[in-house]
Amino acid sequence: MPLTPEEMRALFPITRRYAYLDHAAIAPLATPVRSTMEVFLTRQAEEPFERAHWERLRGQVRSRVAELLMTRPEFITFIRNTTTGLGMVAAGLDWESGDNVVGVDREFPANIYPWMDLHRKGVELRLYRPSSGRIEVAAIARLCDQRTRVLAVSAVQFWNGFRVDLSGLRKALRGKEVLLIVDAIQAVGALRIDLSELSVDFLCAGAQKWLLGPIGAGFAYVGPRMLERLHPAIIGTDSVVRDEEYFEYELTLKPDARRFEEASPNYPGIL
Repeated sequence: MPLTPEEMRALFPITRRYAYLDHAAIAPLATPVRSTMEVFLTRQAEEPFERAHWERLRGQVRSRVAELLMTRPEFITFIRNTTTGLGMVAAGLDWESGDNVVGVDREFPANIYPWMDLHRKGVELRLYRPSSGRIEVAAIARLCDQRTRVLAVSAVQFWNGFRVDLSGLRKALRGKEVLLIVDAIQAVGALRIDLSELSVDFLCAGAQKWLLGPIGAGFAYVGPRMLERLHPAIIGTDSVVRDEEYFEYELTLKPDARRFEEASPNYPGIL
């Protein structure tokens, strides 16, 4: 049975003193979120660490994230924040001098600096400048040419709330070998995201805004094309298939998006 507005407000202690409207920055934590984190911290303080138990729960969360995005769990990896996700792409693709990335002027810096830094490899960042705050699909697609490797855009623009037509953008890129990379932190939790329809290659978000989660936890969707092309920027114990064989070094990466989770996950944040 759905909660009433009064019951929902009661889950957020902040509502006792504030009418909070800044979820686009940092959302206040609900009591169930804080309680779940406290359970982990209490167990770690008082009991021997049970990795298998927490891994089962993390697997359940992975499935819930996949369900939310209407995709499969093997395409979901956990990350620290949106910047980490975008940096994974910038650091993990095989770039060549003369390649370019197409982005949007007035994006949040998290979706600019990772691409700007690629100038060290001879990669150009081309910025589309929206007219009247609107991102026109045809206009931004025209900036892409045969050397464009990535088009990076936010699903919802942080400065004015404009919703990008991701489906139309993918159609406009048809026939081009351009990877569509999406910063979804201002969308996931507030808007319906159906990755079975959108056909984006990579999408990432932190949990601290409309997902009502804690700072320092997030996820990325790594689509089939990205799994083929993206190499982990950091490889650790949890990246490989035999992740519990500590003295037999076999560098065989996991076949799915878990290869990007190098070690020591943020259990309290993820759960």
